[in-house]
Amino acid sequence: MPGPYQRLQATVDAEPERGASVATGSADALSLASRLPLAHRTCAGPLPAALDARIVRAREGTDEATESLVFKERIAAYLFFGSAPFPDAPVAMLLHMNALSKAFSYTPFDTGGVLRGHIVPANPSGPCDPQQGVRDFLGLSDDFQDFAALYLSAHFRHPIDYVRSSQGGLPDFPPFHGYESAAESDRRAWTIELQARQPVPVTQDSVLEVIGMGKSDRDLYFPFPYVSAETRASEKDPVYVAVQRRILAVAGP
Repeated sequence: MPGPYQRLQATVDAEPERGASVATGSADALSLASRLPLAHRTCAGPLPAALDARIVRAREGTDEATESLVFKERIAAYLFFGSAPFPDAPVAMLLHMNALSKAFSYTPFDTGGVLRGHIVPANPSGPCDPQQGVRDFLGLSDDFQDFAALYLSAHFRHPIDYVRSSQGGLPDFPPFHGYESAAESDRRAWTIELQARQPVPVTQDSVLEVIGMGKSDRDLYFPFPYVSAETRASEKDPVYVAVQRRILAVAGP
């Protein structure tokens, strides 16, 4: 069965307008894809308790049985590529791509959203099998950079708009995978997710920045003496926007 990279290439070949976008934007997309960091949103409870592990952890409540069926093994951590669109998590860690070992997979959407029914086929032809939907678009690390570059130019006339898009934004071209948000528009339906198969360390070499939102310094305590930068978000500058601004600063044109 073809993987997501092959499926995307077939879509580009079949759609002249999308193909034209790739032809004009491929160089910018390749450069941007090589610079984008990873983002992990975390913490539903007290910050110190959530952040003292010194590794990036999978979200609490993840169904281990479902993970075994879909991914064939336990996932150490879920991360987004070039964005931090998971809401209601007051801390985001931006990590360099080299923080991951070669043992990772990827999908062109938030797998949790698909498995929980928040992201669904746009034009279903029959009953939907969320687990099979994830497996159909599960790629391996070997072709990730090629996929990411093609994905950016195949969905945006200006690849940097992948980063600039709002939480509720949509790409210029419909997601090639045919899935959409079940309710209001949510970029998790088309933001690239990576699934780390091995622990992702939190070190000064791996972390670009930690961004948090809190009302006091106590709320924003980060037990990482080796993290080089910490940024406070605020109600007027929520975590998503603070992350977006930071990514644009390091990866933008």
